[in-house]
Amino acid sequence: MGRFSLVDIEVLYIEIEGDYAVVYSTDVYQSDIESMTYHEPEDTGYFSFLKRVNGTWLIYGNQMSIKGRTF
Repeated sequence: MGRFSLVDIEVLYIEIEGDYAVVYSTDVYQSDIESMTYHEPEDTGYFSFLKRVNGTWLIYGNQMSIKGRTF
């Protein structure tokens, strides 16, 4: 079993630029012994960056460190 038994994601807003999107959200991970809150994409960005390929949006991870790419 994973570390957290419950994940609650509240999407605040989404920025779309062509075939790219950034999802801004508050993510709360909970278990019986701990709770962690992340403000995305600022904290990790793992699920915040999307790319549209052949009409389907795909998660492609944190791209903030790639030079020249701005959203």
